[in-house]
Amino acid sequence: MTKRVLLTGATGLIGRGVWAELRNHHEVVLTSRTSSDLPINQFVPFDFGRTELIQDFLDKARPSIIVHTAAMTSIEEVFNNPRDAKRLNVDAVSEIALWCEKNGSRLIHFSSDFVFDGERTDYNEADLTNPLSSYGRTKLESEKVVQLNLRNHLIIRPILVYGYFENLTRMNFPLLIASKLGSGERMSITEDQIRMPTHISDITEVIRKALFSNDRGILHLSGPEALSVYEFALKVAESFQLDANLLIPVKTKVDNVSENRPLKSGFDLERAKRIFDYHPKSIEEGLRLFPI
Repeated sequence: MTKRVLLTGATGLIGRGVWAELRNHHEVVLTSRTSSDLPINQFVPFDFGRTELIQDFLDKARPSIIVHTAAMTSIEEVFNNPRDAKRLNVDAVSEIALWCEKNGSRLIHFSSDFVFDGERTDYNEADLTNPLSSYGRTKLESEKVVQLNLRNHLIIRPILVYGYFENLTRMNFPLLIASKLGSGERMSITEDQIRMPTHISDITEVIRKALFSNDRGILHLSGPEALSVYEFALKVAESFQLDANLLIPVKTKVDNVSENRPLKSGFDLERAKRIFDYHPKSIEEGLRLFPI
């Protein structure tokens, strides 16, 4: 059964991954502020920061499902632009949720692991949140407006998503490491921040299944292994045959106590495994998928 899917943030890593997963089986309408190389017959430019226009935009698009990945994701950018961040990360999500409830559409909304405080690596979906940054607080608020306004929703919290597509608007971690080390640059990498990196293909497989699922609420998605960001960088260097001696392990600096990144970020994946038969790739498996 073909669905009409509206995909926001289509030029980002998650957006491109979702498009690649769905485009041969569903009618996908792509939207972002800029078109990049998106096909003109599927692309409709739109800035979700213009919240007053969202209802009319969605009335014209008429999707049965919205996969919402668009957001302001930089901690520094959110901190420096609180009004714009609230408009895009919270107010726009509220408008989308209200439209979906009114029109009987399903919303798959992307949140963040940064809604937690970084004390553990086994958070489940029911654990109490405690964001350490303005960015984390906007993502938590976005979850709340979805839960308040829309019954048919799935909120996905991923961790450090990585992968490769051409013409990405922003480098993800392995591509940044490859770019720097490939140019012979030394890089300082934190050795005390623990993450469970997630390959994009594992997320998009869940999205494909979630289109037809009746499952609602919050879903944690991550890779299967917890390791430091420095250890992740070492694996990238090894996989891409780059000089790991250029990587300098450092401790996290706390420059602003109100805008911290969580030191630990990891999930209990039992719900994803039970509902979507989720079996995420190891980092070695994910890195082998890069054409480098």
